[in-house]
Amino acid sequence: MVANRSSVGSWETFELVQAVPNANIYSLRAANGQYVAAEGGGGGAVYANRNSVGPYEEFEMISLSGVEVAFKTLSGHYLRVEASSGILDAVATDIGPWERFQLVPQ
Repeated sequence: MVANRSSVGSWETFELVQAVPNANIYSLRAANGQYVAAEGGGGGAVYANRNSVGPYEEFEMISLSGVEVAFKTLSGHYLRVEASSGILDAVATDIGPWERFQLVPQ
């Protein structure tokens, strides 16, 4: 996945779907109707190409401050957007500026 747009359109939004009741475990449904998956449970590439939710499509949503959150994968990696390339992956092992996402109410 690539995050390289300067404004928010339909392709830049994701629906939060609670994957595990009564827990901070969510899936992200992309505009194409498919779910975001961290290949291998994290540590590498991220794709929005899954028709259903399994362990690779579940993320622990961690509240940081205000509307900022981080998403932790099954293997303990974090979703991030690498600033120079705009590539969204799941290789980070700590939460820094590239691992912070904003929740925007619709």
